[in-house]
Amino acid sequence: MKSEKNTGTLTKEDIGVKERILKMKEGFIPCKEKGMSIADISEEFDLSLSTVYKNLDEIAIENGVSRDELLPRGSYTHKTTNQNEILLKKAIDNLKEIHAILEKLLNDCSTETI
Repeated sequence: MKSEKNTGTLTKEDIGVKERILKMKEGFIPCKEKGMSIADISEEFDLSLSTVYKNLDEIAIENGVSRDELLPRGSYTHKTTNQNEILLKKAIDNLKEIHAILEKLLNDCSTETI
């Protein structure tokens, strides 16, 4: 979207695009339920395909569904990685290593003669 850089005000074109995006977000699910493709929806609201795709996350959240459910069947699914899950897995792996080392030390101590 192009804005007037000097004044910081939105142009009529910017306002029109923002309004169409809001209408598309509200109408996306009903359009999908009618069997419209994402390309059809982008044409319906006079928006680019990339604009529709960029807003799928927000549409999904607002409607309590996953982004993948909004995509056409058989399309590439958008994989998001939860950073907390990655950190948790690493922490668990580290704890398993520490546990194995402690078990070995405990076994070594219990087999040693004093």
